[in-house]
Amino acid sequence: MKIFRDNELYKTISNYNNYNDYMRFKVVDEGFYTSGQPGRDSDIPNPFGIQRSFDGGRTLEHIKFEGETDYRAVAVGYNSHDIFLLNPKINSQLNKRF
Repeated sequence: MKIFRDNELYKTISNYNNYNDYMRFKVVDEGFYTSGQPGRDSDIPNPFGIQRSFDGGRTLEHIKFEGETDYRAVAVGYNSHDIFLLNPKINSQLNKRF
């Protein structure tokens, strides 16, 4: 992950095996929401469903569908944090569609 702040580019420094693949990354007023796949050495189930972080990515909080679904079409309200998604296949709680 790279962050540009105060005219400087900051990069995550880590062992490559610990990089998560944040395929869908949505910024909100307090942090971000994401979906994707965990890094090779992560203990997060694959795919990691919907996760969020309010501490700059230091920790991820599980929201729903961990180990079930990788969401490729996601929108999140910047202030409301309402999640809109296209469910690509039937899972434990949703049919296939929006």
